[in-house]
Amino acid sequence: MHESKKGKKKGKCGPYCAPGKHNPEATSHNADHFWQLHPEQRPNSGAKSAANGPPTTQLVEVDEGHESEVSLLLTEAASKPIVLDSGATHHLINNPDVFQPTSESNIKIATGGHSNFLNATAVGIETLVNHLGKQITLENSLLVPSLTR
Repeated sequence: MHESKKGKKKGKCGPYCAPGKHNPEATSHNADHFWQLHPEQRPNSGAKSAANGPPTTQLVEVDEGHESEVSLLLTEAASKPIVLDSGATHHLINNPDVFQPTSESNIKIATGGHSNFLNATAVGIETLVNHLGKQITLENSLLVPSLTR
């Protein structure tokens, strides 16, 4: 008999660490192997990206006294580019390296096509850093690994 896996959760589950602070109840690592405190221990995602160095980013923010404030993050890397969509109901990000999950999710996101959907796999906090070291933190963001544009 075929058993449907629809609706069953996959992937890692909590407890989760807060950004920059290790949670002793986390089961996937200990404090000595917490990559946010020890980034030098993070394994390279591949020889190709390691050979080309870290991605180059630029954060541009504009506030000229108007009702809206605009932010734009530009990233250049040899591997899959980071996509940030902050014009949706939630901030959407496709890169788990800048994302700290707070809970799992299985949220379908309509893309405007008739039956085209993206799937958010986690809710959490994303932290982006520009070339000057300035950080921008976006809470209640959705991780959408299949987001490409």
